[in-house]
Amino acid sequence: MQEFSGQQDTGIPEMSAPSVRVLLADPSRVTREVVADALKTSKVDLQFVEAETGHEALNALRTQNVDFAFVDVQMSGISGIDAVGQARREGFRPF
Repeated sequence: MQEFSGQQDTGIPEMSAPSVRVLLADPSRVTREVVADALKTSKVDLQFVEAETGHEALNALRTQNVDFAFVDVQMSGISGIDAVGQARREGFRPF
């Protein structure tokens, strides 16, 4: 007797989803968790980089090779707008 799984064997190897690095920069840990949970519903393999301050966000943009960034506008140290602006002036364009 042969078992049937309901899936056809097409002979084509299954491809894994590409990994995407996402910067979540917000002073609130809860906000970062909510955004991460919402994004995890996608079928894309996501890796998260977190930052609590504008300086941490700028450092992450410089060093963490992120593909997308969600950055709060009002952050301590430097604002999210200033952090992203500085990173763009340095040639970083993840978005």
